[in-house]
Amino acid sequence: MSAYKAVIFDRDATLNRTTQILRAGQAAGDKTDGYVLAPHELELFPAVKPALVALRALGVLPFVFTQQNCIGKGLVSADDVAAIHAHMNGILGTAAAIEKFYLAWSVPGQPEDARAKPSPAMILEMMQEYALKPADVLAAGDSMRDYKSARAAGVDFVWIRDDLGRVSEADMQATGCKIYDDVQAMVRDIFPHAPKFAPKPVSGL
Repeated sequence: MSAYKAVIFDRDATLNRTTQILRAGQAAGDKTDGYVLAPHELELFPAVKPALVALRALGVLPFVFTQQNCIGKGLVSADDVAAIHAHMNGILGTAAAIEKFYLAWSVPGQPEDARAKPSPAMILEMMQEYALKPADVLAAGDSMRDYKSARAAGVDFVWIRDDLGRVSEADMQATGCKIYDDVQAMVRDIFPHAPKFAPKPVSGL
């Protein structure tokens, strides 16, 4: 059985789909911002809820560390993102709820925030608050900044392929970390004694 006591997940493209919503003034084919700016825009991947239920059934705590530069850009407030996260936990329910969300953002034109990825600050904060050692924690994400944040914190890392394929397979393989199609595949491999739950569609709509 895995010795991990906690898994800390990136959020966007790891737990929820990257939004392809056209904003006011945009036309079909325009590049979208990719941000989740309201609770109704959040769409979790179907594999997420059963994976988190399985983790919690083993006593493994799920966390999120997410960089929300949409706050720094003035598109939403920190309170707005907190409402999105409350909605997310409402969808997941008690048996699959995220234990705590850690949040960072940078402001355009200003120096990178000290807590923002690839800084290990959010992971280190979580470990301190929950009295966890690096060996107790697994990080999962879809970007190089997720990977670098985990490495800097001294915790193990696994890749979850993102929905837009922004990191190449070769670049992921070069890190030597395991790669999974979704979080449930990761849980089944790393936590083989976790209860098996069939994925069902989960939507924030």
